[in-house]
Amino acid sequence: MISLIAAGLSGVALLRSGSSEPETTTNPGGAQSAAAKPGNDAPPAQPTNETAPQASPTAALDVLNPQASFTVAYTVQELVPQVTRDDRAYIDLNEPRVVSSGGDTVDVSLSMPYNGSVPTIQLDDGVEAAITTTSNPNPQPEDCREAIRTSPVPPSAATAAQRPLVMCVATSAKQAASIGQAQLIVVIKVTALSEDGKVSMQLTAWKQPS
Repeated sequence: MISLIAAGLSGVALLRSGSSEPETTTNPGGAQSAAAKPGNDAPPAQPTNETAPQASPTAALDVLNPQASFTVAYTVQELVPQVTRDDRAYIDLNEPRVVSSGGDTVDVSLSMPYNGSVPTIQLDDGVEAAITTTSNPNPQPEDCREAIRTSPVPPSAATAAQRPLVMCVATSAKQAASIGQAQLIVVIKVTALSEDGKVSMQLTAWKQPS
């Protein structure tokens, strides 16, 4: 009996003393395990709904807004101012009409040179003009504004009022504001000149875009 118990205890001791390998091992300096792959250390990129910023459109040059349009003020108005050596003729382009004397509403005037027989047109303060007789005998307001910008008549110039004169005139912005009227682009065409100093002219005008 004692021998049987001793034999059993010996078997249990043998079972407890048996070696067993660990479930995981580390191997510093050795080859990488199969689970680790080169280049996979960084986390994958996450999807995003953001879009790349779009370049802003180039701003258009503000020379003339293509959306802006001129408004007709009047068309083909006939005026026949008469000029003598003693008296000027004054023209208000806003109505238009010939006035007897200068004033806040006058835009251009006509006078007769002492050494000539052809009346001349002078511009009032702040009024600008250009001559388009040869380049464009039938200018539109856009043509006039470009002509005044690129080739204006000198402010002190005296322009002969005879055929086939075609003159673009921009009324004074300051004067227009002071009298509560719109600034105009006016085309003046001289159609005839009589021996007694009467100048026949046709005028068409547009209000400048605000």
